[in-house]
Amino acid sequence: MSCFQFDGNIREIEGISVDSFQDNDFKRGSTFFLSHCHSDHMVNLIDGFTKHIPYQPDLELHCTVMSSIILKNKFAHSEEASYVLDQVLRPLREDEPTFIRFMWNRLPAAMKVTAIPAKHCVGSCMFLFRFVGKNVLYTGNFRLHEFELEGIDALHDEGDVLQLDKIYLDTTFLKLEKHTFPTRKWVLSFIFNEIDNHLEETDGEGVIHIFRPSAFLGSEMIIRAVARKYKCKIHVEWNVYKQFRGMRNVIPYITYKSYATNIHMCRLDRSGHNNCCNQPNVLKLHPSALWYANSNSTNWVRRGRNNQTVHIAHSMHCSRKELEAFIGYFGPTQMTPLVVPEGFTMDEIQEEVDNIQQEVLD
Repeated sequence: MSCFQFDGNIREIEGISVDSFQDNDFKRGSTFFLSHCHSDHMVNLIDGFTKHIPYQPDLELHCTVMSSIILKNKFAHSEEASYVLDQVLRPLREDEPTFIRFMWNRLPAAMKVTAIPAKHCVGSCMFLFRFVGKNVLYTGNFRLHEFELEGIDALHDEGDVLQLDKIYLDTTFLKLEKHTFPTRKWVLSFIFNEIDNHLEETDGEGVIHIFRPSAFLGSEMIIRAVARKYKCKIHVEWNVYKQFRGMRNVIPYITYKSYATNIHMCRLDRSGHNNCCNQPNVLKLHPSALWYANSNSTNWVRRGRNNQTVHIAHSMHCSRKELEAFIGYFGPTQMTPLVVPEGFTMDEIQEEVDNIQQEVLD
């Protein structure tokens, strides 16, 4: 496992915090940014704003429109949390530069911020901060293939690559030197093929279960693609369905009615079963990065007994090779790691990032 270890402080722009909501962050300033709604990036978010908003009425939380919807859905049960979010949320449109005013060294200042799709989960973004002649990119969690980099308009200036003074970089899989992950297109093609074969073998009566990570966010690409391909909705639990309400790119493709479909993405119990999928003709597909990252094999697929369980190497973070391509393409002046893989220290990851930077830019 890897550990998100960023303290929220963008050193080049004192007075803002990103993905960190501790007391020290509120002492530093009143302007906050959230890259996406996974729990390790939201620690103390509601409690922090609830505690400090009576004394700092100018508090702001900037995130994408989708992330703002997720937050409101997630905390809809709490009147106090809903009130706080109504006061502080400032949704940003993706790929649209926005001027944001904040306090810098106790003086009023303004910077240009662009939320760039990070392709990690629904609502996720990278933040490009442009302030006093410096360009700083915070990637948060992201997965971009090498062939996608040229198409990121916000990171180009009249066709030329934008000079980045600093990148705060997602280093989740930096140390997996021998591992590469298949593209999203390959993963979807493989899933379609497995489902087709299973339905053919069962005369269209087979049940399919697709693994979903513990966090409900991150499977939206697969949900949409499978639902469109097989012209059906994907079953999820009611509490998950509620989290996606108001999200037009997800809600049309899911249902909380288990009997309405034979394709499920609901949670299994520890024995790998539930009432929907406790049948002999169930195909269990497990798209995930962790089993692959923790194995010695470089094979993208691992099959269980009788081929009823199929593990697929599917990552929503960049592989080391993709990180090298990203660094080589944008050529930042400096980089700071955001994640420390298990078994390593921050100093070791910083040294590794510096070495890659020197290698790809020489």
